Order: sequence, then structure tokens, then C-alpha cells
Amino acid sequence: MITKLKLGWKIITYLATSKSLKGHGIHSPFIFEFIQQVVNNKSFPDKINKIEALRKSFRKRETKITFVNYGAGSKKLKQGQINLGRAHKYFSTSQKTCQLLYSLTRWKKPRTIIELGTSFGFSTMYFCVSAPNAEVYTVEANAPSLDIALSNFTELNINNYKPYHLRFDDFLDQFPLPFKHPLLFYLDGDHRKEQTIRYIHKILPYISPESCIIIADIFWSYEMYQAWQEIIAFEEVTYSVETLHLGILFFRKVYHKKHIKIRYL
Repeated sequence: MITKLKLGWKIITYLATSKSLKGHGIHSPFIFEFIQQVVNNKSFPDKINKIEALRKSFRKRETKITFVNYGAGSKKLKQGQINLGRAHKYFSTSQKTCQLLYSLTRWKKPRTIIELGTSFGFSTMYFCVSAPNAEVYTVEANAPSLDIALSNFTELNINNYKPYHLRFDDFLDQFPLPFKHPLLFYLDGDHRKEQTIRYIHKILPYISPESCIIIADIFWSYEMYQAWQEIIAFEEVTYSVETLHLGILFFRKVYHKKHIKIRYL
């Protein structure tokens, strides 16, 4: 109960102190450009409409899939046989968050993307469309979810990805090196504090100044928010952006660290 109250207070603080999407009061040119080019972008190609049409069809699917909990689990669903439409509701990255991922990827132009947590592949498809020349590695421990994602990729003719059926630690321990820079690293699939921090520690040696790390669901629990707070204090992190659903880390060489909360709900 106490941790829920603490988390609730952190969310209220975020809402009260986050900056406007118009960029008023932001003095960093880099963050101002981020808001204008990423947060406020409303331009998306036709391929995105096809992804969203597929997403809409998922809401009515009654097929049962087997879900095995490899992370913190779901607050709403227990592992076992789950209705696909219901699983999609709780496990797939939302359209608005996917749009932010798309815009961020277009802005940063990564040559390598690592996604830990494929789920049904909706965020993966946004990455693939936004960076058609990048190598997109997507990792999922739950085999039935990955099978559905692969089917979705085939249906929409998404090809520039490399899927891995592995635990996150196993993938990071055997990740194929060297890879092309800059790197975009997206973590969405394990909402535990210790594990989240460990994954970030494992990828940090491969980060360059133009790299970007995105952590999903930083307000999922008080423990997850604690992980986020520890990570933004890492010496390597120079800019950190906090939204209600994503935490974004940059590694540009600057004299002073900057942390900003942006009102993106």
C-alpha cells in the first residue's frame, strides 16, 4: 500500500512539473529539437496505417495463447492460457507510444536497433518502418508471442528484422559483435528493478555518444521508477527525458547533465 502511494505521488509530481509540448521554458537546443522533431511529429507513412489496421483486428481475436511470465508479470493477467485480444490489450505497445518510438528513430537514424520484448511485434514493426536500412534485433522469451509477431511481420511484408527466442540476459551475453553505430536500445518486457538496471549495465559498454536507450513503463511500479532514478544518475548518461510511459537516455558529450520531464501521456 505504501509503495502504491509513493508511486501515485511520483505520477502527480510528474504531471505537475512536466514541460509543455510546445517547448516553452526549455533552454537546451538539443531537447528543444527533440520536442519539435520527435514529440510533436504528426507525419507518418501509409505503412503505419496498415500496422494500426492490424492492431485493430487483434482486439476481437478469441484465439487462446500460452503466456509464460519471464519478468515482473502482468498486473491484470495471470500466466497460462490467455485470450489473444485481451493479451494484446495489456502486452502490446500502444499506438501513441509507438508513434513516439517511430519519430525518435527517424530523428536519431540508428544503424542498429535492439529491442528486448517483441510481444506481438507492433513496436518492432514501427522500428522497421522508421529505419528500413537498420539492423533490427528483436528478442522475446515467450515462444507463442514471438510466433504471432513473426506472422504479423509476414502479413505486412516487414523484412529488416532478426528475431531471437531467448531470455534477455542470454541474448545480451551472446550479442553478435561488432555492430553498426549508432545504436538504439529499447527495453520493454521486464519490469523488475534489479533486472532492468542489469540490462542497462550490460549494454553500456557498447554505447556511443549518438546512441539512445529507451526504457518502457518507468511508472509501472514504484520499484520500476526507482530503477529509472538510479539509471539516469549513471555517469555515462548526459541527457534524460521522462514521459509518463517512456524514459529516454542520451549520451552526447556535454558539460552538465540535464534531466527533463515532458508532458506526453
